[in-house]
Amino acid sequence: RYDQFGPTLRRIHDEFDIAHGAINGTPAYTHDLKLYIVNAWGKLRAWPRSGWINNPSQTANAHLTNLPIDVEFISLDKIASEGVPDDADVLFNVGEPGTAWSGDFHWTPAAVQKVRRFVEQGGGLIGIDAPALNDEKFVLPEVFGLEYQGRVSKAAERELYHGKKAVYEKLVKPPRADLRLKQDAPGWLEGLSEVGSVQTNVAVQPDGATVIAEGSDKESGNQALAALNEYGEGRAAYITGNEWTPTYGEFMKRLIYHVAGKRNAMQRLNSPTTGAYVYFYPESNILFVYNHKADNDQVTVRASALSKTYGDPVHAQCIYEGRNTAVPTDPETYEWQRQDLQQGLTLSVPKGQVCMYEMRPKGDKTGGE
Repeated sequence: RYDQFGPTLRRIHDEFDIAHGAINGTPAYTHDLKLYIVNAWGKLRAWPRSGWINNPSQTANAHLTNLPIDVEFISLDKIASEGVPDDADVLFNVGEPGTAWSGDFHWTPAAVQKVRRFVEQGGGLIGIDAPALNDEKFVLPEVFGLEYQGRVSKAAERELYHGKKAVYEKLVKPPRADLRLKQDAPGWLEGLSEVGSVQTNVAVQPDGATVIAEGSDKESGNQALAALNEYGEGRAAYITGNEWTPTYGEFMKRLIYHVAGKRNAMQRLNSPTTGAYVYFYPESNILFVYNHKADNDQVTVRASALSKTYGDPVHAQCIYEGRNTAVPTDPETYEWQRQDLQQGLTLSVPKGQVCMYEMRPKGDKTGGE
């Protein structure tokens, strides 16, 4: 409703102003995990705008913005000439077939050799949609443990991005398949069942990889899957397509930490509640808990990083409780034990809103001057 545009914009501004003022330009806490998004563009088109319009696959990148990890973009040409950066833990290649996002002809023999060696020596690789595909040649079949079977949608027969309005009007969207976890999926995926409705542009079948999720489109018969594979000392994961849902984001998050070999790092700062996120700014002593689209108002938070920073117990005050309430003049004080922060404590955060907590130094329970 247009009559609500002004007030809504004001609420957004006020909330941003509160959050921005609290963190005061300080950096967010991150795990020791570096992920590089790999495509033909590299840094030239980092964080592309309007991914849901002109490059649908790039919506997968939005899930990365909620993770406490370092993310950079790198081009396949740079990998071919200089190799995979030494600080890389995971390479992330997502894109439709025949596009610069997946790489297409930029998957040169030199780039393929450098990426293969990276995984073989212990690195992680995640591919979504049509990764490592040069025209119709799947260049990393042994790394993913998959056999490529070709394009299976009309949308995949043409380049999706031309920059012309007419192309979007005539674009035939690829069919989607409901992807669900198998009953024998790994234990670290506990709590998840549905991955999401993913687009199916290409078909693959396992050739050594372990399928952990599968599904199909009833009309087209197209198959979808998610699979894991070990190659040398490293790991690779594949998902047929992407989806802009909290369950897909949670699934992708756990895949990233798994292929990086750093699943235990999630205990330091993470919300295992699907649709909820947690952010920590140690230099400003601020913790944000955001309930985006959880099933209810109860959000589980694991944050042993707080105990490491402030000792045991951790004293905190809730200084902001969501856009529908004013900043409290007498904020409630909490005392969080180390064990609870490790195993997970439950906080009440209204759906669609964020709560902000100020951490108090050891011995300061009141937050007084």
